[in-house]
This record gives sequence, C-alpha cells and structure tokens, in this order.
Amino acid sequence: MSFFKVISEVHPRGLGYAILSLIIENTDIVYLIVDTEEEKEVLGEILLELKEQFEARRSFSSSLKLRDFKVLTADEYYSNWEEYAGKRLIFVKLDRNLKSPPLDKLALFIESMWRVRSRDPIRRIALHMVDLLLALDVAKEHYKYLRELMASEAKEEDPKKKKDLLKAIDRKRKELISMLEKRFSRREDIDLTYELISFLVDKKIIE
Repeated sequence: MSFFKVISEVHPRGLGYAILSLIIENTDIVYLIVDTEEEKEVLGEILLELKEQFEARRSFSSSLKLRDFKVLTADEYYSNWEEYAGKRLIFVKLDRNLKSPPLDKLALFIESMWRVRSRDPIRRIALHMVDLLLALDVAKEHYKYLRELMASEAKEEDPKKKKDLLKAIDRKRKELISMLEKRFSRREDIDLTYELISFLVDKKIIE
C-alpha cells in the first residue's frame, strides 16, 4: 500500500494527531494504534523521520521535545493489551475526531503537503514540519509577551490605559505575524505556527 493510500485511510487529521501527540503528551513514550501493518509501517516511517530530523536540528536550549513512540496494529494491541495498561494510547483513526484548533490547522497543513504528491512525501512532510517546530522557539518569547499584554488589558479598568494596551497588543500581534511571514511563504505554515505556539504556551507545555 502506497504512502498516499495509507494517508487517505488514516486521513491527514489522523496523521496530524499522531504528530501532535508527540509534541503535547506528558509521557516518555506514546503508543499509536492503527488498523493494518501497512498503516503501521508508513506512520512509523513518517514519525521516525520527523523525530530524527528534529533532533538533528534543534538547539541545545530548546524547550520543545518530541516524545518517543511505538506504532502498533490493533491486533497487536488487543492480543497483548495487559502490557499496555496505564500507557498513553492513541487510537489514530478514532482520536483524530477530537475537537482541537491546533489539530484543525495541522490537518490542513498535512493535506496541503499531501496533495502535492512529491517523489519523497515522507521526507518532505518531516522536513517542512521540523521547519515549523524550530520556529516555535523563536516565536515563543514574542507570544509570551503578547499574552502578558492581553492579561494586563483584561484587568485594566482605566479607559485610556486600556486603549493603550489594546494598541500595544495589536502591534505585538502584527510583529509576531510579520516575523512568521519572513520565515514562511505559505499561509498554512503561518497559521499553523501561530496556532501551535499559542496552544503550547497557554497550556504551559513549553515555558
């Protein structure tokens, strides 16, 4: 089964949630469960390429890390379910339906990459995703300051000071978007990076 056939079965949203789980889960290893051996092979290749490329390029001081993972078929899981009691399990085709703005953007990003039908889609998706992940370290401080401004504005009661804070928020948001626009030409990349950094900082997944 080809890469494109597997992704059509798993859906870009399923692949997106598999990738997102490596970023956000608070555990050493994530167990991802798919239906078939072909899906297991392709998903494993994509995530391994992503993790290896990220580890090779991330800075020593980066607060972002990707969790280790293991891909299982449903039959492997159900035949040995006792081994996985208490583990973090991701049922890829089921959990892809979770409501999540970052997942929405990630699915759109993967679909846009998938439709290009490049000669080496696994490497292309992994490299492009790593570019976005590396940008998060740069965007993090910008967004944290933006969040501080928004918190101050929400508490401020003086109309003039509130108006000044709203202007400062608008300037800082434009500054962050401008920084992302200088790194990425595609709107999907800019939107996804902004959505990821806001989610990861707001949820204190990266500090």
